[in-house]
Amino acid sequence: MVETRFGPTHVFHWAGTGTPIVLLHGFGATSIMWHKAIKGLAGRRLYAVDTIGEPGRSVQRAPIRDPRDLATWLDEVLTGLELDRVHLVGASYGGWLALNQASRSPGRLATISLIEPAGFQRVGARFFLWAIACGLAGIAPAAIRRRAAPWLRMSTVDDLQMRRLAMLSYRKFRPRLPRETSPSDAELRSITTPTLVLLGEKSELHDSRRVLARTRAFMPVLQGEIIPRAGHSLPVDQADVVSQRILQHIAVDAAEDVH
Repeated sequence: MVETRFGPTHVFHWAGTGTPIVLLHGFGATSIMWHKAIKGLAGRRLYAVDTIGEPGRSVQRAPIRDPRDLATWLDEVLTGLELDRVHLVGASYGGWLALNQASRSPGRLATISLIEPAGFQRVGARFFLWAIACGLAGIAPAAIRRRAAPWLRMSTVDDLQMRRLAMLSYRKFRPRLPRETSPSDAELRSITTPTLVLLGEKSELHDSRRVLARTRAFMPVLQGEIIPRAGHSLPVDQADVVSQRILQHIAVDAAEDVH
């Protein structure tokens, strides 16, 4: 547990070598969402943060009003962990958090990796219908779940432990975080931290080609890729691919000491 002005923040830690990799989960989730990706990152020094104001073990004691507060909170978490330099990785809302950090407080960031990041386009009906369908599939009989999981591109609907976690989160917890804001062109231009953007070809959240085109047009140091057949649950359903791309990306860091 790391103390911050907004409350204690829970962090999982795996010992390893190299510049630390810090993982930020998606909205309404916990750091457990990274459980499949951890295998591909084994051997690295890893930290998975339960975002304050979300369903994990962190305890929010003061309001987080805006993106600046979020950057302050994460800076205090990294200070409490005694991390001066990190590779920051975020999925969905966590991807927006990583982008926000690179915009407002980039001093500790060696690289950022944005996996299906939120905030680039307005969330539309397609995403909400997909989320409802995933919820209904999660409570359906086993035979239906098994067939629905690949069709929905959401393997967790057929994962007992993850289904239980999701049900507890959505039934018993109300997140208390500001909504993601769309980055302006000027904000994207200002981010000089080496950035990886991974998008699902069939993302339910946004038009991946438009997001990739925009980030390529404005972000000065960018690697971007659209992963075939993947949806918004890319970091879970194609965790091996995501882990591999992260490791390839952080190798661009001149100070990286893992070979």
